[in-house]
Amino acid sequence: MTPVRTLFHGTKYIYKLADSAYGEWIIYQGGEPVYYLNVFDPKYDSVKNIIQTINDITSCLTQKFELNGNKLTVERTIIGIPFESKSFLRKYTLQKLPVSFFSNE
Repeated sequence: MTPVRTLFHGTKYIYKLADSAYGEWIIYQGGEPVYYLNVFDPKYDSVKNIIQTINDITSCLTQKFELNGNKLTVERTIIGIPFESKSFLRKYTLQKLPVSFFSNE
Protein backbone atom coordinates (compact mmCIF):
# COMPACT_ATOMS: atom_id res chain seq x y z
CA MET A 1 0.00 0.00 0.00
CA THR A 2 1.14 3.48 -0.75
CA PRO A 3 -0.41 6.34 1.22
CA VAL A 4 -1.80 9.26 -0.79
CA ARG A 5 -3.09 12.49 0.71
CA THR A 6 -6.21 13.81 -1.01
CA LEU A 7 -7.56 17.31 -0.77
CA PHE A 8 -11.07 16.51 0.46
CA HIS A 9 -10.92 12.98 1.81
CA GLY A 10 -7.71 12.86 3.86
CA THR A 11 -5.39 9.91 3.45
CA LYS A 12 -6.28 7.10 1.04
CA TYR A 13 -4.24 4.08 0.06
CA ILE A 14 -3.25 2.61 -3.29
CA TYR A 15 -3.57 -1.18 -3.27
CA LYS A 16 -1.41 -3.20 -5.67
CA LEU A 17 -0.74 -6.83 -6.39
CA ALA A 18 2.83 -7.99 -6.82
CA ASP A 19 4.39 -7.29 -10.22
CA SER A 20 4.45 -11.04 -10.82
CA ALA A 21 0.64 -11.30 -10.38
CA TYR A 22 -0.25 -12.45 -13.91
CA GLY A 23 -3.99 -13.07 -14.44
CA GLU A 24 -4.94 -11.52 -11.11
CA TRP A 25 -7.04 -8.46 -10.28
CA ILE A 26 -8.38 -6.62 -7.27
CA ILE A 27 -12.04 -5.61 -7.61
CA TYR A 28 -13.11 -2.43 -5.79
CA GLN A 29 -16.42 -1.14 -4.48
CA GLY A 30 -16.65 2.36 -3.13
CA GLY A 31 -12.91 2.72 -3.55
CA GLU A 32 -12.07 -0.19 -1.24
CA PRO A 33 -10.97 -3.70 -2.28
CA VAL A 34 -13.78 -6.27 -1.95
CA TYR A 35 -13.00 -9.13 -4.38
CA TYR A 36 -9.99 -10.90 -5.78
CA LEU A 37 -9.86 -12.58 -9.18
CA ASN A 38 -7.25 -15.08 -10.29
CA VAL A 39 -8.33 -16.48 -13.65
CA PHE A 40 -6.23 -19.60 -13.07
CA ASP A 41 -8.13 -20.55 -9.90
CA PRO A 42 -10.01 -23.88 -10.29
CA LYS A 43 -13.15 -22.08 -9.06
CA TYR A 44 -13.42 -20.50 -12.52
CA ASP A 45 -13.08 -23.76 -14.48
CA SER A 46 -16.79 -23.66 -15.35
CA VAL A 47 -16.32 -20.31 -17.13
CA LYS A 48 -12.85 -20.98 -18.50
CA ASN A 49 -14.13 -20.90 -22.10
CA ILE A 50 -15.58 -17.43 -21.54
CA ILE A 51 -12.37 -16.19 -19.92
CA GLN A 52 -10.16 -17.63 -22.70
CA THR A 53 -12.16 -15.93 -25.46
CA ILE A 54 -11.90 -12.51 -23.80
CA ASN A 55 -9.05 -10.45 -25.20
CA ASP A 56 -9.27 -7.76 -22.54
CA ILE A 57 -10.70 -9.11 -19.29
CA THR A 58 -10.46 -5.68 -17.63
CA SER A 59 -12.81 -4.15 -20.21
CA CYS A 60 -15.11 -7.16 -20.04
CA LEU A 61 -15.41 -6.94 -16.25
CA THR A 62 -15.97 -3.19 -16.40
CA GLN A 63 -18.82 -3.66 -18.90
CA LYS A 64 -20.39 -6.45 -16.82
CA PHE A 65 -20.20 -4.36 -13.66
CA GLU A 66 -21.81 -1.39 -15.43
CA LEU A 67 -24.59 -3.53 -16.91
CA ASN A 68 -25.37 -5.12 -13.56
CA GLY A 69 -25.30 -1.74 -11.79
CA ASN A 70 -23.35 -3.11 -8.83
CA LYS A 71 -20.82 -0.24 -8.68
CA LEU A 72 -17.77 -2.48 -8.83
CA THR A 73 -14.63 -1.44 -10.66
CA VAL A 74 -11.31 -3.00 -11.61
CA GLU A 75 -9.28 0.16 -11.11
CA ARG A 76 -9.31 2.58 -8.24
CA THR A 77 -8.74 6.20 -9.14
CA ILE A 78 -7.33 8.45 -6.45
CA ILE A 79 -6.51 12.06 -7.13
CA GLY A 80 -3.88 13.12 -4.66
CA ILE A 81 -0.24 13.56 -3.79
CA PRO A 82 1.87 10.76 -2.29
CA PHE A 83 3.07 12.13 1.03
CA GLU A 84 5.65 9.42 1.57
CA SER A 85 7.95 7.85 -0.94
CA LYS A 86 7.75 4.53 0.87
CA SER A 87 5.11 1.90 0.51
CA PHE A 88 4.44 -0.95 2.87
CA LEU A 89 3.13 -4.47 2.55
CA ARG A 90 -0.06 -5.56 4.18
CA LYS A 91 -1.84 -8.84 3.63
CA TYR A 92 -5.58 -8.75 2.97
CA THR A 93 -8.05 -11.57 2.69
CA LEU A 94 -10.58 -10.81 -0.03
CA GLN A 95 -13.52 -12.87 -1.24
CA LYS A 96 -13.12 -14.44 -4.65
CA LEU A 97 -15.17 -12.79 -7.37
CA PRO A 98 -18.37 -14.87 -7.73
CA VAL A 99 -18.54 -16.95 -10.91
CA SER A 100 -21.98 -15.44 -11.55
CA PHE A 101 -20.29 -12.22 -12.72
CA PHE A 102 -19.31 -14.07 -15.90
CA SER A 103 -22.85 -15.19 -16.75
CA ASN A 104 -24.78 -13.50 -19.53
CA GLU A 105 -27.85 -12.91 -17.42
